[in-house]
Amino acid sequence: MFRPVRIFICFLILTVSCAEHPFDFVENAFYNVVNWKADPCDDFYRHACYRSDYKRLVIEGYSNVIKDVRYQRSGENWKK
Repeated sequence: MFRPVRIFICFLILTVSCAEHPFDFVENAFYNVVNWKADPCDDFYRHACYRSDYKRLVIEGYSNVIKDVRYQRSGENWKK
């Protein structure tokens, strides 16, 4: 039980110590989700949760998979 925890802690330590900015992906994800044009004092939900349309989130999240499936279904990969 402690082995996965130790591996995870080692991973975090190595990640933090080896990279100049190790958790930039968290910051980038935050900046991509928040609507900076909306004033949080006027409408906090619009500011913090403006991407609540789950269909668009799914499409954005799986865009690479969708591209691969479309490529495979197009038949271009069989022409090689």
